[in-house]
Amino acid sequence: MIKRIDVKGVAGNPIRVLLIPKGNKCPYIISDIPCHVDTVQFYDLKYTENFTPDGQYIGAYYSSTLIEKTPNTGLDLYGSEPSWKINASTFSLIQDWLLYHTT
Repeated sequence: MIKRIDVKGVAGNPIRVLLIPKGNKCPYIISDIPCHVDTVQFYDLKYTENFTPDGQYIGAYYSSTLIEKTPNTGLDLYGSEPSWKINASTFSLIQDWLLYHTT
């Protein structure tokens, strides 16, 4: 089952994080192929009207990549968009959430 958590980016913008477990179909992708690993997708919730119910797609990572990332660091989801950055404490919360749901 897909899990969701909503967090705030560094600019205070709402960001939705989806955890798509291995074997589940990734939402909003026109394909019946299930994810081959646990996948994490990020969405900007300010833009649900013209995009998806979860917002505007920002990017995706393997969950293991995010779990193994150095703690107490932030995450830059898209370099040229300043509002798509996550600070260190929020990223630590996301890492804890991922660990809880993937182990």
